[in-house]
Amino acid sequence: MSGRFRLDFPASLQRLPIRLNSVLAVAAMMTASVVAVGSVVIAADAPKVTRVYPPGIQRGQTATIRLIGKPGDGPLQLWSDRAQLKCSINEARDQMTIEAGADVTPGLHWLRFYNDQGATPLIPFCVGLIPETAEVEPNNAVSNAQPIDHSSTTVTGVLEKTDDVDLFRVRLPAGKTFVATVRANEDLKSPMDASLQLLDESGTVLLHNDDDHGFDPQLTWTPDRDCECLVRIFAFPAAPNSTIRLAGGADYVYRLTLTTEAVVDHTRPMVIENGKPTDLQLQGWNLPQNVRTISSTDAQQEVLADGLALPFALTTNQTPGDVESPKGDQELKTPGSITGVISQAKEADRYTLPGTKGRRVTLQCQAQKWKSPLDPLMTVTDASGKVIREVDDSSRNDFDILTDVTFPDDQPLTITVTDRFQSGSDRHFYLLSATEIVPHYAAALKEDAYLLPRNKPLEITVTIDRKYNFQEPITVSIEDLPEGISAAPVVSEKEGDSAKSVKLKLEASPTAPGFSGLVRIVCASADSGMKRIAQTSNSLPDAGVWLTLTPPPAAPEKDTEPAAKPEEAASKPGP
Repeated sequence: MSGRFRLDFPASLQRLPIRLNSVLAVAAMMTASVVAVGSVVIAADAPKVTRVYPPGIQRGQTATIRLIGKPGDGPLQLWSDRAQLKCSINEARDQMTIEAGADVTPGLHWLRFYNDQGATPLIPFCVGLIPETAEVEPNNAVSNAQPIDHSSTTVTGVLEKTDDVDLFRVRLPAGKTFVATVRANEDLKSPMDASLQLLDESGTVLLHNDDDHGFDPQLTWTPDRDCECLVRIFAFPAAPNSTIRLAGGADYVYRLTLTTEAVVDHTRPMVIENGKPTDLQLQGWNLPQNVRTISSTDAQQEVLADGLALPFALTTNQTPGDVESPKGDQELKTPGSITGVISQAKEADRYTLPGTKGRRVTLQCQAQKWKSPLDPLMTVTDASGKVIREVDDSSRNDFDILTDVTFPDDQPLTITVTDRFQSGSDRHFYLLSATEIVPHYAAALKEDAYLLPRNKPLEITVTIDRKYNFQEPITVSIEDLPEGISAAPVVSEKEGDSAKSVKLKLEASPTAPGFSGLVRIVCASADSGMKRIAQTSNSLPDAGVWLTLTPPPAAPEKDTEPAAKPEEAASKPGP
């Protein structure tokens, strides 16, 4: 078939005062989501793929991945944030083949499906280092627990319905630490609060964990003999409801890593200074080499992977990163950071912060952001011992610390860090940092994908958050706009309504070709030249936002109605 079809209308309809072709042409121009097929207009949809399954692959492998949701109309394409995965979408657009080559960066990748009508939100996809195993039902009881054939594997599973429970049978060698860790809510955005249990062969619970990192659980155990154990996973909803029972659903997707190989929990220091050779002390389980050197030539290395069961992401910064000294009373530089650990119960770490009267500094103590169980409590005292600041949580849902202090005199301040509940272990680590307070700003968007209609402008609101009395005009503009789309820069003045938000107006010319891709909304202050990329809370750093302009409607076919006879021409209605 040619993709066209013909509809024959009665002669009475053909003689209507307004021809059908004209009506359809006008309708096509009035909507951005239509496709012209011959002289008939058919609605076209953007893709509504919500997730992919399985949501991961082992590096060096090729896998068939199902697309969950609707593919939309027309050709479906895939964008990836790292542009490393090779992908081929099948003709039915319900599956794709993904190849993760040996040089692909392991860890979390982000996918976006799009066509010429729009794009999906970002969808997570993991590239792992060890073999993948698919969950096989039924496996909801000790008697039918799924056997795991690999000594190290990542299981992809779904708690498909209410009261669903999945069990896996593993063989563990004596003397090696077994690590079972879940990635679901944090990485895959699954709406589940999972629980993880380790059971002996008879089904007796040996260990239980709920929230090791956010809503995702983790267990570690070192057996003193070779044994066979069971791992059980179940979940409650991450957003509590009135039902008190185990939850499940098609979107309760998880990745459960079961391994006795090397796993990194954290590094000391936690942050690497850009361009500076750094000896990283690796902390975790089954690590044959506890120190890795990151040289100045590879300071941009993103992850640790060699010899590990799970990739470990590295963080770099422009400021010095030190490690806690066992001598105590260590100086915290401004700007700078110190990686510390509350290694035992009731321990308190103390640091000195030099400064002069009136100097303002932002102090931050991060632990749970880095998957540490520490709930930090910080006390700041002056030279006389007077408490000038005591901070527990940044907010109701943020248990880490962010606070500002002002020096009352020229004497150093003392910062004390401990655990809110007086707990401690080798995993109660934290990152303490200090930065000079300077006026600055942030720029935010409500959405990370926009559709530009052809028949009217699109307004994008950019919210400006001016911090510490930032008093400069800010010019907001769009970079990487394609041919035929324009947007004049706007200015956020230092006072008035525009100081808090501005609206960018995008317009497309009638002849502009269709477009679907990334653009960046860039903000630049007038005096200091401070630049920011506007983004949402879910945006990738500096990646921009997705913009779609649908293709221009196809020109209507020429009127094929037979010419009127001369005697009819005078009375025939015009178009």
